[in-house]
Amino acid sequence: MRLALAQSSSSRRAAHVATALRGINAQQAAQLAEMLRSEINGSYGYTIAYALMPIWAAGDPQSAMEFAKSLTSSTRRNYAIHGVLTGWAQNNLEDALAYVQSMPKGTDRTTAARALMTEIAARDPKRALALITEENLHSTRSTSELTSVFKTWGRLDPVTAAQEVMKLPAGSQKTYAIRNLVGEWAKNDPDAALAFAQNLEDASAKSSAIAAVIGAIAQEDPQRGAQLALGLKGRSQRDAVMQLIPSWADKDLQGAVAFVQSLPEGPARQSAMTSIGSKWAQTDPAAAAEFAMQLQPGTSRNNLIRAVAGAWGQKDAGAAMTWVNDLPSSSAKVSAMYDIVNRLADRDPADAAKWIETIPSGYSRSRLYDDIARTWVKQDPGAAMAWAKALKPGEGQRNALRDIVNGLTAKDPAKAAAFASEFTGGNLNSMAETIAYSWGQKDPAATMNWIAAIEDKTAQAGAYSRLFGAWDNVDPAAAAQAAINIPELSNKGSIVSSLANQWARDDANAAIDWVNTITDEKIRNSAVSGMISGLAQTSGETAAELVAGLPPGSEQDKAAVTVVGRWAGTDPGAAAGWVSQFPEGDARKNGMRTLFGSWGRSDAHTASEYLAHLPDGPSRTSAIESFVDAADSRSPEAAAQWVTQLSSEDKRTQGRIEQVARYWLRYDRVAAEAWLGTVSIPDARREYLLKQANSARTISSSYRYRSGFDGTTEATTIRAFSP
Repeated sequence: MRLALAQSSSSRRAAHVATALRGINAQQAAQLAEMLRSEINGSYGYTIAYALMPIWAAGDPQSAMEFAKSLTSSTRRNYAIHGVLTGWAQNNLEDALAYVQSMPKGTDRTTAARALMTEIAARDPKRALALITEENLHSTRSTSELTSVFKTWGRLDPVTAAQEVMKLPAGSQKTYAIRNLVGEWAKNDPDAALAFAQNLEDASAKSSAIAAVIGAIAQEDPQRGAQLALGLKGRSQRDAVMQLIPSWADKDLQGAVAFVQSLPEGPARQSAMTSIGSKWAQTDPAAAAEFAMQLQPGTSRNNLIRAVAGAWGQKDAGAAMTWVNDLPSSSAKVSAMYDIVNRLADRDPADAAKWIETIPSGYSRSRLYDDIARTWVKQDPGAAMAWAKALKPGEGQRNALRDIVNGLTAKDPAKAAAFASEFTGGNLNSMAETIAYSWGQKDPAATMNWIAAIEDKTAQAGAYSRLFGAWDNVDPAAAAQAAINIPELSNKGSIVSSLANQWARDDANAAIDWVNTITDEKIRNSAVSGMISGLAQTSGETAAELVAGLPPGSEQDKAAVTVVGRWAGTDPGAAAGWVSQFPEGDARKNGMRTLFGSWGRSDAHTASEYLAHLPDGPSRTSAIESFVDAADSRSPEAAAQWVTQLSSEDKRTQGRIEQVARYWLRYDRVAAEAWLGTVSIPDARREYLLKQANSARTISSSYRYRSGFDGTTEATTIRAFSP
């Protein structure tokens, strides 16, 4: 698994991880998860979680869930919980659903419910549709659960799905759902799907649906798809062309190229050439390059130049770079050079290092040093180190050195430390931090001894911070005690706070006992603050008790708000009951703002009910403002109920009303228009919002096909957990 995770590209990483896990059982998955705890908490944790946790959960979902909840990184924890619920639902959907519905309403429950939607939709789309409403999973995104349900439904029972989709309120979600439905329907019955799409009354939905049908038809009969596309006009034609070209190019590249070349000059031809360029360049890069230069200057030509350069560079980097070098100076030229070297870095880092100096300096070039160093240190550490040492100080060298010592530390941390000692200043600082974090996960005691010998105090302080950042994932108790005992630790307060946070989640009682032994009042206060934050993620009640025991003042107020923020994600009702007991003041006001910002995103309707019972005062106003800002994109109808209760004299209220309207018009145009007719805003602004909504629907429809999004369920579930 560690070898799999060392792959440089995300696609290779995922493929190798899947191969490594092939054939293991639930018990082995549990053992492997514990062995890889630090990796799961790290950069590639999501790759492991999505592949490993479902295997464990299929045999022992409760233990797998306990492990997932114990992860220190909130983002990785969400990935792991998603993986557990995926495996659990595949093996026992009813138990998995019962577990989710037993959770208190809040962010965690909403996130968990999203993880089950794929499995529920595959078995019973109508039930999935009901659950979306029940769990308030509505969204204005094109990749929402609602649109994915209709994609699945279109495959299982398109006629029933077509009846149900027409019951949705007018808006972007209905348009997205129709597109996904007919795209699947057309794979089995293209004529019926096309007839349905052509009979739609809404122009935006009709254009989107016809393009999706043409894309499906083109997979089997690209010529028919092309004829249908040519019968359309304007943006509808461009959308359709962009749908049919990829599948046609896979089947008959020359036929697809000929069709695109026969199109009249215009947006459809420009966009299609960008889509087909990389495939054409893989078979005949010189011809694709010649055609690219015949296009009118602009985005389409620039995109095609990059596509040709990237594909040609994989076959013959020298020829590709020669062609790019002869291009007139432009951002497209620089981007194309970057793409060539970027791809070459994976295959031949030494050759890539020769070409990198031909690229104009800048942010893009500096990133290439990372790519080259990361691959080269695995193939030839000695050559990679010599190259990095010979680089000019500044741009790129620090990046290269950091990646080289990272690769060295994985195999021989002492060698990496010796290499780092040859440098000073910023380079030493960067490498020391990299070594400390990687080595600290394996042998924190040896790492601490090495750091203590570093003479540069700035580098030493940074290395200590990174060491303890790694150590708290392995043994927070030992790390905390070690941090206290280092007299020269300049940032001891922040380090101790972070360690206490982790320790409190692992063993609250032990952490509390330890904090009580700290004699330095300033350090103890830092530890208490971190401990409270950690406890709030596992036991809001315990954290609240600790806050109550703090002396009154700003520190207690800040700790209280921290608890509310953490508690709101697991049990917002309990957090609301606690913060409601605060007297009117900054702590209550800030706590309410934090609480309803979280609650408005996760369960706007329950939060709205609670808002109705809050007494008037500054904290209630703060809660309403935060609620409206959080709920406007997910539950605009709930936000609309409260935004009009804010002061009309506050200029921000006008902006909030307009923002709610924008989202609601996308989700349910009829209801939003009716509401807009009741709110107090200038007629000119009302008309502008309605006009903008029409324009946005048209633009979003065309953009979807330019970006090539295919609405897959996998993309939906991953994005649901994106930070």
